Amino acid sequence: MYDFLKLKKEVSETIADIEAEDVLSVKNKLKDFGYYHEPE
Repeated sequence: MYDFLKLKKEVSETIADIEAEDVLSVKNKLKDFGYYHEPE
């Protein structure tokens, strides 16, 4: 799964040291699939 999103490590609400670029990558993929809408 990490290869599909090209993440450095797991992104989870229970992980304290999440990479900012990983979060952006996940948001962008979710947006591509129609599952994420940026808040206004």
